[in-house]
Amino acid sequence: MKNLVTAIAVGVMYAGMLSCSNTYGLDASESKYAVCDDGVKVHYKTSGEGDLAVVFVHGFGCDLRTWTKQFQAFAGEDSLKQVYIDLPGFGKSDCHDVEYTLSYFAKSVARVLETEGVNKAVLVGHSLGTPICRQVAFEYPQLVAGIFDIDGVYCLYPQLNENSTDADREAAAQYEMAVNAFAASFCGDSVAEHIRNFAASLSGPNTPAEVANYASANMPNVDAKVACSTMSNLIDRKWWTGQWLDVPTVVICTKNSGIDPDNGKKMQALYSNLDYVELDDCGHFIHMEQPELVNNKLRELLAYARSRSINRIDVNGVNLLYEVAGEGKPVLLLHGNGGSHEAVETTAGQLVRKGYKVYAVDSRGQGANEPLNEYHYADMAEDMYQFCKKLNIEKPAVYGWSDGGIVALMLEVLHPGTTSLMAISGANVHPRGVVNFEQFRTDILAQNNPLSMMMVFEPNITDSQMQGVNVPVLVCAGSADLIVEEHTRHMAKMLPKAELMIIEGEDHGSYIWHNPMMGEIFIEYLHRHGYTSK
Repeated sequence: MKNLVTAIAVGVMYAGMLSCSNTYGLDASESKYAVCDDGVKVHYKTSGEGDLAVVFVHGFGCDLRTWTKQFQAFAGEDSLKQVYIDLPGFGKSDCHDVEYTLSYFAKSVARVLETEGVNKAVLVGHSLGTPICRQVAFEYPQLVAGIFDIDGVYCLYPQLNENSTDADREAAAQYEMAVNAFAASFCGDSVAEHIRNFAASLSGPNTPAEVANYASANMPNVDAKVACSTMSNLIDRKWWTGQWLDVPTVVICTKNSGIDPDNGKKMQALYSNLDYVELDDCGHFIHMEQPELVNNKLRELLAYARSRSINRIDVNGVNLLYEVAGEGKPVLLLHGNGGSHEAVETTAGQLVRKGYKVYAVDSRGQGANEPLNEYHYADMAEDMYQFCKKLNIEKPAVYGWSDGGIVALMLEVLHPGTTSLMAISGANVHPRGVVNFEQFRTDILAQNNPLSMMMVFEPNITDSQMQGVNVPVLVCAGSADLIVEEHTRHMAKMLPKAELMIIEGEDHGSYIWHNPMMGEIFIEYLHRHGYTSK
């Protein structure tokens, strides 16, 4: 097992390099240049045309030629614009005496997109290219329709607080020491030799010789000032705040890079809509070693991005924002009190990737909708009924979290047969189903917020009404939920076609928010009841 310093240096930060490959079609393509505000000329090449673009961002020590096999796979796409970029300081782009920060690189990518008239793009980043793509998404969110991360660099500094132990603090100090040492190794007189040795370390047991050879031949040629500035700025804590992205994202990484055992969980915290793939023995240059896997996953992400749209609709006297994505049988997702459709983004992504068409709605007066002076669950249920009618959504499956679960039940109570089946989690059918209701009531009334106050007086779904719900219902709650467990059990008992699931160790939202657990449970439930995507 690698010690801490080695694991960090190889697994976290050493993912910053990639190799170059011989590229016939790409080499023959016309070179283009975008000029940045400081006069730096950024070299790039394009292929194809379309409303959606895919933009390839290489890693440290290489240039756009590393994407040969992606160029060969996508060059014939009729409705897809491809952009291959040489980052400033690399390839045929200008090399100036500037600070090579993530923001500086991100601005250069944005300038290329501006020059090409690209309004929406899926960004593909390998290694160092991944944090650059993330920075583009943070600074220019309107441009980004998706992120594709190939064994990307992440400097995830341990978060310390008043409850941190001495061992936590020692581990954090060692992590920072290793990261600083890594960056320092790219500065000084011996940087070329260091990079040469480093390049040799990035191959896996099955890495083809030509990939390893190209890495060793190209990476040591990086300008010494560019190398030092890039790596020194890369580890700056200001880039590594743990901020998450809600665009559809694919992460493909390899254990050969020394990733932590809980790397998937760490990535889930950074991307709310994540497709995560972890390989066992592939080398760092996954897009070169396993191009079919990468290209197929990229095609899936592009299809997702094309299908995804944000829309508005007038129903029941209110205007609602909703997101729709995917193709297949319809699924309606409903968030909790005071939230938005982003709260169920993880589940939405899982469903889309399983072949469903997903509608995720901001409930009336919430999310991006105009606030109201009065709220009732019956009105929200009527909203959803009209929503389905207007959009010709026939008998969708429904998942509702918290208030969304109440609305889902109310939808079937008021309009029987509207849905095919549903799953609800953390829902209640009368206010006293909430844990410590009296204190809850006092706290809510003190806020004098009409949306919150609704929870004090509603819902009031009777046993008789529940017994009239004639569709399958999966009733879920965490063992440490905000809803009294006996209340949840009573709901499952009253609903004629209900299944009960109490999820041990989970609270009201821990298995939903940035967590694939609920999506996996729901998809299995859909399949088991024959509500399949095909």
